[in-house]
Amino acid sequence: MPISPEDAGVEIQRFITGLNASKHSAREKALKAFRAFVEKQGMEFYDDDVDSLLLGDGYTMGLMQWCGESSTGTQGALKRTAATAISLLKWLVSLRDPSGDENIFLARFLQVALEDLRKMRLELHLLITGTQKGSKASSRGGNSEEACEIVSLVLQRHRDDLGEAEEISVEELLPGEEARKIFMDWLQRTAMGKQDTLRLNPSDQERRRYPDAGVGGSTEGSTRNNDEGAGEAADDGPDGVNDDDTPLTWAEVDQEQFVALNSRASPVAVDLAAKADEPVADPLGLKQVDLRVYQKTLVEGDTSAVVEVDGADREVSGTLQAKKRALLGQKDRLRLLKKMQSGKERVQRKMDRKRSDKGERMRDGEIGSVPESNRSVVPTMEDFDPALFMTVVHATASFNDIRNGLESLDGAKANQASELQHLVRDHFDSFVRCADSIEKYASHINMELSKNKEQPKEKAPSRPKTLAQLRMQLKAEREVEGQSRPAGAVGETWTGAGPAKSHLKELTRLMEGARTEAGKNTSQLLQKLDNIKQVRAAQHLLSEKGSILDIPREMSACMADGRYMELVKLYRKAHTTYSSSILSKVRVEAEAVGQQACIRLVEILRSPDVSLEQQVDAVGHLQDLQYDGDEPLQACFDYQKGNFLDNASQCREAMEALLVDAFAYRRARGRIGRKSDAQQQNTRRQLQYHPIRCASGFIGNITRKVSSIQARVYVGGSHRL
Repeated sequence: MPISPEDAGVEIQRFITGLNASKHSAREKALKAFRAFVEKQGMEFYDDDVDSLLLGDGYTMGLMQWCGESSTGTQGALKRTAATAISLLKWLVSLRDPSGDENIFLARFLQVALEDLRKMRLELHLLITGTQKGSKASSRGGNSEEACEIVSLVLQRHRDDLGEAEEISVEELLPGEEARKIFMDWLQRTAMGKQDTLRLNPSDQERRRYPDAGVGGSTEGSTRNNDEGAGEAADDGPDGVNDDDTPLTWAEVDQEQFVALNSRASPVAVDLAAKADEPVADPLGLKQVDLRVYQKTLVEGDTSAVVEVDGADREVSGTLQAKKRALLGQKDRLRLLKKMQSGKERVQRKMDRKRSDKGERMRDGEIGSVPESNRSVVPTMEDFDPALFMTVVHATASFNDIRNGLESLDGAKANQASELQHLVRDHFDSFVRCADSIEKYASHINMELSKNKEQPKEKAPSRPKTLAQLRMQLKAEREVEGQSRPAGAVGETWTGAGPAKSHLKELTRLMEGARTEAGKNTSQLLQKLDNIKQVRAAQHLLSEKGSILDIPREMSACMADGRYMELVKLYRKAHTTYSSSILSKVRVEAEAVGQQACIRLVEILRSPDVSLEQQVDAVGHLQDLQYDGDEPLQACFDYQKGNFLDNASQCREAMEALLVDAFAYRRARGRIGRKSDAQQQNTRRQLQYHPIRCASGFIGNITRKVSSIQARVYVGGSHRL
């Protein structure tokens, strides 16, 4: 089951980490595991992740660099991992996307710059492989076959950053002359195999349409070889070789022409042959046959073949009456086919009688070149006849089968309609631009037609010519051109000039401009698609790591409110996240806020007015925040030393004042008996005042001071008064 592209990017990073392991066995294991992962995942990857896979992330080497990594023990050789790495790279770029789109690995690989391509060191893969067999370097020589295929792929289809075709010469990719010679020899061997395949696969019609598709030979030579008998071919030996076994083709054909034919003509012919061999299935899905077989019977008149095909498709089983009904249905179809053949012959004779006056119009394009009697049972052909299709192909089908087939066909049409709707939605901007450009070019064409139209100046300007009028004018110019052709110009190229031809040339120029404009719009669309993917990746990162990005702001809020315990939790969370370019910045900001919190906690330890619990919490928070100053507990004693001495001084002064008052009190009580009544009353008032002052004032103050001093001394737990 494929996973999301985001999770696939994580797997790519894990693969790059395993690929950069120190042991060879670990690297080989990572390469095999990633190949198995791609087989399950498919093409669900982001472009940036594929670029990291190929080129690395700046800290670790990518797959392309490992293809050219040098061996440390053997000079001038590659690591053993290089052969497996280049095989995996060739396999990745050769995959086919089930949706029909271009392979994402191939698309990103073709846009790699030349400097990064040289890091693969393809020249070493060609020079070392097979040249030192039996030696220690033979296992460190890479893979020559895969390297040649990659070189051929880059030379044919390399692109720039905008997706435009960009040519790279073989000298830039393979600087050494010996490596280029090995590559050319590989091209010759590969082209020989393709030439033999093309000689057997393409049809005669495709050979007439593409006479140059056969590499290393001409059309005349191919026709001559086909016409000759088997015995004569056996005497002459294989194609492309003289009697003395010397090469015939490559000595006469230039090497660059061979490379061009191998890279362009051969794939065209092979694709045409493969496309022509694709069977045409039944659109109703009732029969598993090729509809071209039925069409061939209609064209050749072999009615027995229809019965054979139908009998091979399904066997008639059941009662004797069912077999008789099936036999009658086949006989009816035979009679129908015979009538069609006779009708076709009558129409053909009628067409022969009218060929003299209709042939000219058919050549001029005024009427269709296909006669109406050439009906077809193949839905992909232009002259498809539904009634003939049902009569010939599904004559014995039941009503329920036809109804089920029509329902499946309606479902397929609905799916096609939905796909078209999605296509229009995805590329609506390009469609609008193309429509605007077409209107612009149409107005320009109409303006040019109106300018070139020859009319008297006094008459009002008429409407521009339509396409039919332009075609008639072109035909008239062609007739005039044929009459005015010189006598000695027979067999030579003769071109005339007229308004219609100038209009067609202008139309060609405008169409080229439209194609260029469409290419620009497509590049802009691809750029927008890349931007959308980057935005989606950023949104995914924010959805997962948004809480971590808010840690510095939340720490500042906790410090402002005095919630230092929550601040410490956030600080720990910022330091437990894995490293990345964004999260490292979050960690730095969290450390800055933590330093500010340490400064405030130190101020709490210095303050004489805070409680014991606040000081104990402040000491613990400083330790959690990794305070780089003095030890928090020792700093607390140092900060409170002055307050302790001040309290001790105040205590001593209070004790001295208490002793003075007590001494005065005792002296006053000894004098009461020697004084008068008025003096004794006065002294009693003073004596009543002084004990109250001593008890409520000084003693209470001393008790509070001593308790405060004792509490500050007991902060450490092991210190006692």
